[in-house]
Amino acid sequence: MKLIVKIILIAALCIAGLMFFPWYIIMAVPFIMNLIIKTNGTGAFFSGFVSVAMIWLVQAIVIHTRTEGILTSKIALVLPLGGSAGALIVLTALIGGLAAGLAGYTGNAFRNILISPNKKKKSRYGRPDYMHRS
Repeated sequence: MKLIVKIILIAALCIAGLMFFPWYIIMAVPFIMNLIIKTNGTGAFFSGFVSVAMIWLVQAIVIHTRTEGILTSKIALVLPLGGSAGALIVLTALIGGLAAGLAGYTGNAFRNILISPNKKKKSRYGRPDYMHRS
């Protein structure tokens, strides 16, 4: 349940952020969300990937339909996609999702580094290792 809420929250904040900020806001939002909300590594990557991939997929489809496929087919000819506009749309969603997923995973890793308990390792006799005489 927490993962679904995080996906929706990341998607909503990315959509709002894309209205005012450059495209790389899609990496800042999952980073900050996974820094704030605790998840495991897979959930952190998955939440960023799915939310941004859906946004970019819908946005690419909207651009494709508004330009009647002219823009996407010309760009697909430039790239080694064989002129396939559908492949370009899917590739766009995968690249955006991968960028956001890695940013979310990085935010989770920073959370684990910053909020880890700083316990001293005890030796076998109950004293910290630095007190041991060798």
